Amino acid sequence: MTVHTDGLPHASPEEEQSLQLLLSFVPKRIDAVYTPSTAGQPPLDTLSRLDSIHYGDVFDSGVAGERVQVRLRGTYTSMPVAELDDFLVRRTLPASATDRDIEALRTAWSDLQAHEALDRDVFLTTEPSLMRYRQSVGAACEVWILSVNEALDYFETVAKGEGQYFFNSLVTTDRWTYYDERTNQLVPTLDRVWRAVTHWDDPARDNVLEYVVSLHTRLRYLMEARDRIGYLYYTSSDLGANDAVLYHLNYLFLLTTAVFDNLAWILNYLCNLGLDRKQVDLRLEAFTNRIPKSFRDLVASRESLLDVFYRTRHSVAHRVVMWGIGFRDRETGGGTNLVEIGDDLAGAIQTVDSPAPSQPYSNWGLTWVGPAPLLEPYRFATCSVREVVGLVGEFAGLVLADETVGCDVAAESEKTRNSFPKFAIPFFRAIV
Repeated sequence: MTVHTDGLPHASPEEEQSLQLLLSFVPKRIDAVYTPSTAGQPPLDTLSRLDSIHYGDVFDSGVAGERVQVRLRGTYTSMPVAELDDFLVRRTLPASATDRDIEALRTAWSDLQAHEALDRDVFLTTEPSLMRYRQSVGAACEVWILSVNEALDYFETVAKGEGQYFFNSLVTTDRWTYYDERTNQLVPTLDRVWRAVTHWDDPARDNVLEYVVSLHTRLRYLMEARDRIGYLYYTSSDLGANDAVLYHLNYLFLLTTAVFDNLAWILNYLCNLGLDRKQVDLRLEAFTNRIPKSFRDLVASRESLLDVFYRTRHSVAHRVVMWGIGFRDRETGGGTNLVEIGDDLAGAIQTVDSPAPSQPYSNWGLTWVGPAPLLEPYRFATCSVREVVGLVGEFAGLVLADETVGCDVAAESEKTRNSFPKFAIPFFRAIV
């Protein structure tokens, strides 16, 4: 990873805090260097720990036969300024680029060349012009330009893919403990429901407990499926990787509808409805009319989300699985695995989706090649897991507020939770 220090004066306080967190994994976990700062010393004291990791000596830049000389506190290029301007203005940037944008990119150019010569993975910057035109510049330089939050997601997702599970830069754990505790901290109300129901004096208690445990387990599996898709997104796009992505994505659809079904069965026993398996379904009006209004309103607010997954689950489980394609990304040189989807699923996703300006995909990963809709699995998995976790959290809160159970053990739960380390890196991060 290369830290573009000339861009750091533009960093927000949150980005500065995130960068300090990211660099706290140095030197054992992240091999990072920083670019020389034209403003003098780097603006963050955290960067001083990188002084022993330097660029090196002289490398071939690969641009116009010139060479770029790189060292710890200075970067030099013999590429003529006129040629650089021609490259930036006429062959790379769109007409919307201002003089300020061009000047900022000219200043960063030698750092980009040094990064490429060193064969680093990530060029981290907060410089606004570089971020605004990173697709054009990244494609021209074959450099992967990320924001601080994107670099955090990249680091943690790849680390988990390689079997390293972090609570923070000092504390690691095993896979099961990581996802179990991640679920507990993301949905603390679910753990409180389990504890409350254990005190419930009702014949349906054991049935409810069984489904609460199943719900917790499926959330763990959902998060792991999302992370495996992310690891493959960041690392490869060959046939084997594409097949693995499809495996986890097909499973994710089945898991998500199983979560919805678990919620319905908890309500069936919690409300003593006594319905059989064909009648217990959040999509059936005959079922939702018999549950308390607070739960009915919650289900109604997520009707579009349920439609996205139930619509595809039936096909995955009973007809044909999802298929995909993989290709090399022209902007980063990395790989992308896409999934072929039908117009019906694309339309369902659009009801919960929102566009991402100046991006090749929507927030949920939709894109089109001509009339054909395609889905980018990592964006889709990230957004869907976020929504499902939010739904379960709200559902569990309603269970605790319902007089049927009549018992909450919040204080005991909080005391137990505080015995575990908190996660240093938030689970849901922006991705590229």
